[in-house]
Amino acid sequence: MLASGQGFSALTGAAKGALSAIGSFVAANPIGSVVAVGAFALASVALVASSESQQRSLASLQKQLRATRADYAAMAMDVTAAARVVAASTGIGTADARAAGQTIAAAPNFAGDQAQLQGLIKTAGDLALVLGKDCARCSEDARRRAAGSRCGGATPG
Repeated sequence: MLASGQGFSALTGAAKGALSAIGSFVAANPIGSVVAVGAFALASVALVASSESQQRSLASLQKQLRATRADYAAMAMDVTAAARVVAASTGIGTADARAAGQTIAAAPNFAGDQAQLQGLIKTAGDLALVLGKDCARCSEDARRRAAGSRCGGATPG
């Protein structure tokens, strides 16, 4: 659409005029042209350096995102394994144990391993039993317990 009509003709005419003005300046002022070429080369080097820096930053961000994704995948495997162990050894169902484990593991200050996660899931189940709640509704209690934990251990609540 741009390549048709008077707009395109005006654009090409302006480009031809600019190139002819640059050509006449270079012919009349050779030292100025050397300075202009030097400035262009310096600007090109700065642009390449900036591009390289941005590319390194992007690569670093991609690496961090891959590591985060791997951490979450490992955490999901730990939660599933802990939930199965807890469900096999207690009266808590696998789905309930998994829900409690996901809530606990998602707490920002939880940095425990699978054994600590199993202990916290059992504690959440015990807390639900003491409070007379159905275990399916204990994930909020588990989240509160995990929010109070430090270094993966439970604190009395």
